[in-house]
Amino acid sequence: MIDTTIVGRELTSEVITLERSRLRLFARLLGYPADGVHRDLAAAGAAGHPDLVVPPTYLAGLETETEAIYRTLEDVGVDLATVLNGEQHFTHHRTLHAGDQIVFVTRITDVYARSEGRLEFLVRDTAVTRDGELVAELRNVIVVVHREAA
Repeated sequence: MIDTTIVGRELTSEVITLERSRLRLFARLLGYPADGVHRDLAAAGAAGHPDLVVPPTYLAGLETETEAIYRTLEDVGVDLATVLNGEQHFTHHRTLHAGDQIVFVTRITDVYARSEGRLEFLVRDTAVTRDGELVAELRNVIVVVHREAA
């Protein structure tokens, strides 16, 4: 069983700079047009943006690079081989651009079980800030699958 005393635990990442080359690659892999605001600097400028626009789901992948979730799962003894992504939700308050520096502040907000303890759910809410201003909120529900009831 996941120790429910981790509810309320907060983890803060280091400052992360959104890199133009990585944004272009991500947008390309997701099929964004080569002449669009996510891949083309001239198109972004023509649309009034100071640099390439960050694709909406980019933050979810970038957050995993902070290793906050891995540290949390290790701390409570969860084997990564038993983990599934149950839910992902994004709320964007401001547009992010290449060159912006952001910080992820992740809080564990709930832990609960279902199916007689065979499934446990760990809920993480993350605030993304730029210069102290909230720019996005992420919610991730991690499912831990047990072969037998916990």
